[in-house]
Amino acid sequence: MARQLALWILLLALCSTASAGSICGVVRNASTLAPVPQAGVFVYQNGVYADFYGATDLAGAYCIAGIPDGIYDLAVRVDDYQIAWVGGVVLDTTTNVDIPASALIGLDAPWPNPSSDGVFLRYRLARASAMRLEIFDLKGRRVRGWDGTARPGDDALFWDFRDRSGQPVASGSYLVRMTVDGQTRTRTLQRVQ
Repeated sequence: MARQLALWILLLALCSTASAGSICGVVRNASTLAPVPQAGVFVYQNGVYADFYGATDLAGAYCIAGIPDGIYDLAVRVDDYQIAWVGGVVLDTTTNVDIPASALIGLDAPWPNPSSDGVFLRYRLARASAMRLEIFDLKGRRVRGWDGTARPGDDALFWDFRDRSGQPVASGSYLVRMTVDGQTRTRTLQRVQ
């Protein structure tokens, strides 16, 4: 009896895994075709998160396994911001879905953080755009800011912990806000003495 039960459990397990497949592909910037690394790819079904996800590697590639056959939607997120949505993905064993990500802007965590001497503010843009990068204290006062047209790709600014009049700012927490084409990204940083 126990042997028959074990065989039935094994048979059910094999049947349930036989209908599971994979969704794999590459996430690329829609404008530059550059790969989008470290993006989260999340699987939805009928508008509800289906509890399957993956992440892109440095080449923008991802692969999510163990998904039952069906019709799904994929959301791509970078730094908690959705940058792409692909609907109606039909999964039958293995499905390849390359995802073009549009309106991609990114602001990395300031580095080093915390710091006593200054921080690098690294950002990326899909295309040349008017950009505003601002530093605020926790009371919402603008401490420092940079405005101008930034080129596409990765770039960085160095903030030496001086305000707009050239005076050193106090130790404490600060907010970095980047605004491009109506999209905003925010990071926090800590100045220590």
